Amino acid sequence: RMITRVGYAQHFRELSNIAQGLHTTERTKAMQLQSWILQRLNKVSKGVKDGFPPLAYAISLEQIDSLAQAIGMLAQQDGRNRELEIEAFEIGLRTRDGTEFPAIRAMDYYTKRQYDSAIVHFDRALQEGFHTPGLYLLYGNALALSQRYSESLSRFEEGVRRYPDDGMLRFTLGKYYVRARIQPERAAELLQWCIENENPREKVEAAQKLLYSLVR
Repeated sequence: RMITRVGYAQHFRELSNIAQGLHTTERTKAMQLQSWILQRLNKVSKGVKDGFPPLAYAISLEQIDSLAQAIGMLAQQDGRNRELEIEAFEIGLRTRDGTEFPAIRAMDYYTKRQYDSAIVHFDRALQEGFHTPGLYLLYGNALALSQRYSESLSRFEEGVRRYPDDGMLRFTLGKYYVRARIQPERAAELLQWCIENENPREKVEAAQKLLYSLVR
């Protein structure tokens, strides 16, 4: 209701976060919600692009572009969805003159295990100013899978600095430190945070085991 009446960028982000949270439990509902968000963004982008009065919409083309890329990236992660691809492409025609969304292209390469190509496009997305916790997580993983371990850890640290409350970034970075047998104090700090905050909840037990392996 808030989106259809006003449509602030924050409203779209909150709804997108809900869709992301549904992915592990209700994937179909999550995809339906993502599709609705993209359809709405597509409609709003037309009004903004056509120069409707500034107060008619509470969101900019830049914000629409970022939201569409974030949703498209998440949808791509779960497998190709033609409907979502078309919606994102139509939005991109207005927000970026038809050029591709680098994060969505990165996800395409990532799901195909073409990690070097994914890295190029993840980096391009960051250079354009686009960033989400998921982008840092997958970018870091792609670097690690390409055996670029130092760069991977640096990228994860950057993600944790930018999103300090994201448990998956903290857990993954702590896990990599433990596996590499380096930075034990930093690893313990990251894992202890996950345990104390139960974030991510599904990784608490794994975090406890990793922390135990450091102190035994």
